[in-house]
Amino acid sequence: MTRGVRLAVLLGCVLLAADAHAWFWEGEPKESQPTAAARPTPAESARDKAAKEWLAKLDGTQWTLTLRQPGSSDVTHDRVTFDGRRVTSEQLSKAGYADSNYTLTVQDDGTAVWETMQTKAGEGTALWRGQIQNERMSGVLIKRPLEGAAVDFSFAASKIVVEAPPEPQPIEPVASPV
Repeated sequence: MTRGVRLAVLLGCVLLAADAHAWFWEGEPKESQPTAAARPTPAESARDKAAKEWLAKLDGTQWTLTLRQPGSSDVTHDRVTFDGRRVTSEQLSKAGYADSNYTLTVQDDGTAVWETMQTKAGEGTALWRGQIQNERMSGVLIKRPLEGAAVDFSFAASKIVVEAPPEPQPIEPVASPV
C-alpha cells in the first residue's frame, strides 16, 4: 500500500470516528424538532403563501393566447383554462394532447411562474412555461415530437373576464282584489 493510500484510509477513519463520537454524545436528531436546514425561512414561507394565493386566483380562469414562432409573422390563437391544479389547452386538446397538472412558483418580485408538460401518445410532448404579473401572462410553448425537430413558440395572453350573472331580484306578491 502506498503512502497516499494509507493517508486517505487514515483520514477516512478519523472522519468516521468523529461522526460516531458526535452521534454518541449528541444523540439522533429528534423528529419533533426540525433542524435549522429543515425550517422554512421567512422568505420561503411568504413565497409559499403567495403561491397558494396565486393558485386560488388562477383556479377557474381562462386566458386567450397569441402564439408566434421566432422569426415568423404567423400568429396562432389558443385558449388555456386553469381548473383546480390542471391546465388545458383548447388547441392541444383538439389535437389529442391530454390536460395535465401544473406547478406554480412565485418569484421574489411577486411574479407567478407556472409550468406543465402535456403528452400525446405516439406523438410527443408539449412543454409550457408561463409568467403572470398584473393580469398579463407571457411565456413559451415547446412542442417536441418523438421524431423531428422541436417547434418553439412564444406567447402573450390576457385573462378572459367572465361577467357574473345578475343577482335575482325578489318578486313582490301582487295583491288580489277581494
